[in-house]
Amino acid sequence: YWVQKAAEQDYADAQVVLGNFYSEGIGAEKDERKAFEWFKKAAEQGKAEAQFFLGCSYFAGIGVEEDKSKAMEWLEKAAEQGNADAQNRLGVRYDRGEGVSKDVKEAAKWYAKSAAQGHPKAQCNLALDYKTGKGVEKDLKKAVELFYNSAIQGYANAQSNLGECYYNGEGVEQDHAEAFKWMKKAAEQGDADAQSVVGDMYSDGDGVQQDEEEAKKWFYLA
Repeated sequence: YWVQKAAEQDYADAQVVLGNFYSEGIGAEKDERKAFEWFKKAAEQGKAEAQFFLGCSYFAGIGVEEDKSKAMEWLEKAAEQGNADAQNRLGVRYDRGEGVSKDVKEAAKWYAKSAAQGHPKAQCNLALDYKTGKGVEKDLKKAVELFYNSAIQGYANAQSNLGECYYNGEGVEQDHAEAFKWMKKAAEQGDADAQSVVGDMYSDGDGVQQDEEEAKKWFYLA
């Protein structure tokens, strides 16, 4: 009740909270249009997380008509304010050329800003750029460092990529036991490719004690 009152009195923080309530259906019936309206009020007052929400809403047409150029406009506002989620998402848009001309250097720039704030997806995205030399100069050691920083936060995609680096000795000394450790972490989170690799490693006794039963289990999950 107080949140609604505060939001109506133009308190931006309350507008964000109310937007989240409507977006998630917490204490109110889920209503994407109402969520959008409250986030828009907060975004216009400069709240970065609300600006990020608007960017995502306009892009996907949730609670509002799809508008890719408005999506970019709001994402940029949030990113310029230092919102790590928006910086990473902006990187993705430039990477894919969605709502904006494709620009892999610009993508890497935004990934780097977000990664510097510890954003696990951005760290992984930037690591992939360093691994392949996309938008940045190829640097396998930097790629491994970023994969590791993301992987220890539990991001499965980074864990499997880190496992692959250890397996192939890319940017780090080859170590199949360490490769298995990271692949298994990704596999336990449901990464199908990692599950298949873990099955192979159990089957071959590669980096782990051979165990056909375990191998079958992971092949079944994959």
